[in-house]
Amino acid sequence: MEKLILVVYTAVAACLDLKGDRIPNAWALAGALAGLAWGIRQYGALSLVRLLPALVLTGSLWQARKKGGIGGGDIKLFAGCALCLPPLRYPFFLLGSLAAAAGAAAFRIRRGEKKEDLLKQKIHLAPAALAGALLYAAGLI
Repeated sequence: MEKLILVVYTAVAACLDLKGDRIPNAWALAGALAGLAWGIRQYGALSLVRLLPALVLTGSLWQARKKGGIGGGDIKLFAGCALCLPPLRYPFFLLGSLAAAAGAAAFRIRRGEKKEDLLKQKIHLAPAALAGALLYAAGLI
């Protein structure tokens, strides 16, 4: 069930991000709470351990946000994903998501876009989170 929650959460976030250029706070919170509720139902109070990677990640990404290139919605989305995943799977999810984002950028460069132009554009990380969610759901990470 947590795999389904994660895939739906990231799929809707990707659609919202690409269509409206933002991920609403209400959606970020809803997915995070759904993941946390499922974890508590399955594992009891032990699932609150999932809060630790979410807090560490949010703090780390917030520092990256200060330098530009990542939006607050992306940070909240990845923190919400941390609550939907077992703590030991989260680093693999994050690496899979970032690899998907790098692969998409490499494809765009290969297609003829200039690196400099890509760096000036807003980076949509919600589709990369969806790729990470699908990798997790398929059992590849």
